[in-house]
Amino acid sequence: MWSPSTATNRRTPVTRLAAYDAKHRSQLVETLNAWLDAFGDVPAAAASGRVHPNTFRYRIRRVAEVAGADLRDPSVRFALMLQLRLAAHSPPRPGGPDEEG
Repeated sequence: MWSPSTATNRRTPVTRLAAYDAKHRSQLVETLNAWLDAFGDVPAAAASGRVHPNTFRYRIRRVAEVAGADLRDPSVRFALMLQLRLAAHSPPRPGGPDEEG
């Protein structure tokens, strides 16, 4: 059942990735963004991130694991793209992964 407390505690796949990136100094959000921008073309996305395609494939697998998202599903990919675009245009929230401390 929905309640305000569960709504505010719910984390999106992109916020899970951002929190993971902040904790582990990784680049999973950037990896996902590059992959989506390249329409799933791993060699092109890897080149844009200046990493080897095999490294990029490993990172995409980590994205799917950490985000808990099925990247084979077009609806999921669309939702992730929307979340990324909205996050890029939203101010950081207090206590969010972008805040130091």
